Amino acid sequence: MERIVTKPTKIDLHIHSAASVVTKDKGKKELSDCDKDHVNVLLRGLEAHGINMCAITDHDCFDKDLYFALKEREGDGCLNKVLPGIEFSVSIRADGKKPTVVHIVAIFDDRHPDLIDGIAEVVCDENGKPRYDDLNNGAFTEDGFAKVLRDIGLNAVLIGHEKSAGQEAKRDVSSLGANCASEVIMTEFVDAVEIRNKRRELDIKRLIETYPKDAVPFVVGSDCHDWATYPGREGGEISFSSLKCLPTFEGLLMAVTDPSRIKVGDCSFFSASSSKLDSLKLSVNGKNFDIPFSPGINAIIGDNSIGKSMMIHRLTNCRHVDGHKLADGYEAYCAKEGISVDTILPIAAEFKFDDQDSVRKTLEELHSGQGQNDYFGKYFQSHVDVDSIKDSLKRFFDECVVALESKARFNDTRRRLDKHEVVLRDLPKSEKLTISQYSKTISFKDIESLGSRLLSCRSDLVNARADHSKLFKEMGIEAAEAHADAIKAMDRLLKLV
Repeated sequence: MERIVTKPTKIDLHIHSAASVVTKDKGKKELSDCDKDHVNVLLRGLEAHGINMCAITDHDCFDKDLYFALKEREGDGCLNKVLPGIEFSVSIRADGKKPTVVHIVAIFDDRHPDLIDGIAEVVCDENGKPRYDDLNNGAFTEDGFAKVLRDIGLNAVLIGHEKSAGQEAKRDVSSLGANCASEVIMTEFVDAVEIRNKRRELDIKRLIETYPKDAVPFVVGSDCHDWATYPGREGGEISFSSLKCLPTFEGLLMAVTDPSRIKVGDCSFFSASSSKLDSLKLSVNGKNFDIPFSPGINAIIGDNSIGKSMMIHRLTNCRHVDGHKLADGYEAYCAKEGISVDTILPIAAEFKFDDQDSVRKTLEELHSGQGQNDYFGKYFQSHVDVDSIKDSLKRFFDECVVALESKARFNDTRRRLDKHEVVLRDLPKSEKLTISQYSKTISFKDIESLGSRLLSCRSDLVNARADHSKLFKEMGIEAAEAHADAIKAMDRLLKLV
């Protein structure tokens, strides 16, 4: 099993199946082939879009046979995790108004197959009908929804379905109002079909700003109702959400509690240029260990006096140990216990080393004002003169504006010219060429005749060299040069004709 996050996990946590036809999607023929017998069709779609973690979330029901059939295909292609889920219809009273039905997607922990096996019976009765306690609205009340989650007995991440942000459409969480929506869900769900539309993106951004909770993490899914055309519905590509986590339920839970771990579209959470140790290699009594490190902050956790500091000092080859006594003690202890730290951090890769005493001393000095205020300054970039950069940018933008204005004037003038036709006067054809140095006219026929004579002479001159090559050779280099000069003179004369 992977233990370190090295690449984003691409997710789609909102896919429908044929089970939804029984509840909210009656009459949708495209769902008829979205069942366990057509899992391969869905897998091809997921593979084509690089989906690593998915969930089938039908309306108020759970098809356990489909879930376990898809679960068996974990590891096929790029699909690493299948999570159980349901899209619940929940009737919520907001600000004393009449109940509003919203859709909340619940994604469950997949580590307890026995409890997953019982989800369907908790949500639906023996006839497969949802156990609604708000019959007028065909939904679960808040209390009823909470009871269903308790009876299922699995940890769950709740995602409010937000499909028409900015329009307060029915069944959108935003229709409850910002305060109420923030209270009833942990994170908000934005339908990917709306993300395709740029105007909807602006609506969603405005919606985020209205929430009192800071940094609302919006998760994108397909809401697919037709596996054959996954992700379904025409209208352009979907920018799926990517999470900085392992493809597990625990990873999803961690990601939704930290908005910086959720991004939309192709992305990277890691800097390729950042230097890091890939792992810590050591051996104890001849048994080798290779402990992988994650990009970012890694922690060695343990009780006092079990060797944490020694591990770090051995990792840096004891170059920060104050005195030989402690280093000799580490050496003796490692020899006694059969411990060998085989990974050494190069000096060039070391950012800063502080042990417990130096950290405490530095913080005390800074707090009392005795230490240098720029203690950490050398580890950060120097101050940038923003004003000079602003001036340069302003000059550049001014030049751009002037250039654009000039281009606009040119285009306007060009369009005005295009509207007018200029009639050119047809002049009579002339058979004679007048040369300014001569008072008489010269016929084109005379010029052509002279040109032909000159070309014939040049050809005879070239052939003479070829026909009498032996004689030219006996006459020597002066004859060859004179012949070449004659050819050049003839060429100059031809250019004048």
